[in-house]
Amino acid sequence: MSDQYVPALRQRFLEDMRIKGLQLKTQTMYLRGMREFTRFLGHAPDSATPEELRAFQLDMKERGVGAPTFNNRLTVLGFFFVTTCPRPEMKRHILQPLTAMLTGQLFDCVTVVPAGVLGF
Repeated sequence: MSDQYVPALRQRFLEDMRIKGLQLKTQTMYLRGMREFTRFLGHAPDSATPEELRAFQLDMKERGVGAPTFNNRLTVLGFFFVTTCPRPEMKRHILQPLTAMLTGQLFDCVTVVPAGVLGF
């Protein structure tokens, strides 16, 4: 890997965030997330393996990273592996915590019934 490659990848990541219309504060959070992932890997993130992605998620849990930060890192990695470095197979290895699924798309298909209506 050449020294110019990583700056080119970072530049593309920045451009993709601008194309998507992300605010400056969001871009800063995305850069922070990618920097953390890259430091964990010890190499460029575009060559990460599914096992390294899983290990990063496990490491965050073991360090006690809070849910907002954990979810932000997963969003960043999803964006990176779909948009900047198209490897959609990596997105399958991003394990969303149950709470995120319940408050996100899964919760949208659940009907909330007031207590007592079903008889229990």
